[in-house]
Amino acid sequence: MATLNVSLTLTSSDALPGKLSLTETDEISVTGVTSGFGTTDAPVSGGAITHINSISFAGTNKKVYVYLKHTALRGDGSTTSTDNVNVYDDDDKAIAILAPGEFLFLPLQDNDDIAVRSASGSNTVQVEYFFVEAD
Repeated sequence: MATLNVSLTLTSSDALPGKLSLTETDEISVTGVTSGFGTTDAPVSGGAITHINSISFAGTNKKVYVYLKHTALRGDGSTTSTDNVNVYDDDDKAIAILAPGEFLFLPLQDNDDIAVRSASGSNTVQVEYFFVEAD
């Protein structure tokens, strides 16, 4: 069985009233479908959203770990982007917004589709992604 090792560290001496120092690690057992790793273009605001994961996961009550990163590039892969990217669930409801260079990694239950769209009315944005299924 494949595993995915996850580590996240959050530190700050001035963002909160006290000192912040958190480290979380986990070893995730990948039990089903993976969609690999890739990039896609988030289309301009006002246009159709791009569904970047439309695969069927095994069974019900499965958990899907989602990684998305705003590459800080436009869709051409070379021009710097300052536009945000909106992230949508399988009901096309907004669940997150990513600024250039930001990422998200989260577990979703029974969610077999994630979509993205640029917040800009004129520029596409390149988004990096991967999905893995786990129990």
